[in-house]
Amino acid sequence: QQVQQAAYDAFDTSTANVVPVEQPAYSSPYRPFDDTPPYNLFGSFALPALPLDLIPPAIADYSADQGELIGADPAAMALFCLGVAGACIDDRLKIQVKRHDPTWTESARLWCGVIGDPSVKKSPLLSKALAPAFAIDKKWRQETAEAKAEWLKECENTPKGEDEPTISAGKRLLVNDATVEKVGDILSKCEPRGMLSYQDELSGWLASMDAYKGGAGGKDKGSWLEAFNGGAKFFDRISRGELYIENWSVSVLGGIQPSVIQNYAQTTNHDGMLQRFILLYAQQPKKLGQDRLPQPFTRENYNELIEHLAMLELSPNPVKLSEDAHRHREALERKVHALVCNHPNPHLTAALGKWSGLYARLLLVWHCCDSHGKKKYPTAFGLPLGIRICILLSKFCRSLTCVKY
Repeated sequence: QQVQQAAYDAFDTSTANVVPVEQPAYSSPYRPFDDTPPYNLFGSFALPALPLDLIPPAIADYSADQGELIGADPAAMALFCLGVAGACIDDRLKIQVKRHDPTWTESARLWCGVIGDPSVKKSPLLSKALAPAFAIDKKWRQETAEAKAEWLKECENTPKGEDEPTISAGKRLLVNDATVEKVGDILSKCEPRGMLSYQDELSGWLASMDAYKGGAGGKDKGSWLEAFNGGAKFFDRISRGELYIENWSVSVLGGIQPSVIQNYAQTTNHDGMLQRFILLYAQQPKKLGQDRLPQPFTRENYNELIEHLAMLELSPNPVKLSEDAHRHREALERKVHALVCNHPNPHLTAALGKWSGLYARLLLVWHCCDSHGKKKYPTAFGLPLGIRICILLSKFCRSLTCVKY
């Protein structure tokens, strides 16, 4: 077991500078299950602790402080905060994943879910993470309503025979308990920056897609799956006519109970929905919440970060990786590819197959967070940031993914 665990945990950064030898997938030299004893199905698997030193400082400090105050897992708080951070970044800010392929770009859109019983206090953590997003959304809704009122006045004053002025696109950040049709209507009237759908319990969101009816899923599920990728979308209905959405993009954030997610996985035969999520098992709190004042400036720093991300200026060019960062990305991809080629679980390999895009999205979130407080927005990643994401994925997210499947 120790040998097998070491194979999963090891991320040798020296391999980033080694040119891989081209081999067929079936002859990959990396075989993490060879010469290892059978896994004890009746034993326990200790989940890794989230290394907060790899998380953007404003999020890490706020998560640690709120975890102590509430008496909850700070890792769950950190995942909620990262989901909010990614949703606040405009989808038009993109990262180019490869050196020479400008057609493959990713936005900072993340789907994050915290698994745990009600006792792990998912709802209070989610509320704390969303607080600055609610303030931004309220401001944008007011601005949109005022702009619409001004537009209506201009339309009333337009002389007959002349074209009415065009209404400007609105801004919206949050949506909750909305149908696909309503989300499409909102997105069609707003800037193509994407929105965040937050759910206190993801079970209701999944059930709205007819997720439990024989595994076939409802007609809405395909649309939600497409929202993970973003891009243009048309809705053609006889009664409502044609609806064009420049960017069908929705980030998703919420909690879910273990029994519900197990039932969903069994009844849907892993339809690709769960593979889109970063899922974290929230640990039971070992201590009661503390009755003290919050640490100075932790909440203020987090609120300022979220507001900074929401107000980032757009760039006509995508962010690009430095050469050192590319080598570490390729080293991680080789390790994941070797695991995919040798693992017998198709659901696990399907989840790992999305890690190339996930790596790029996380890089963009970290990059934008690191730009907070800097006078100039950088347009290239350096080596330290690339290593942080590689370690986070290889040592933390991979273990959680293997346990999940």
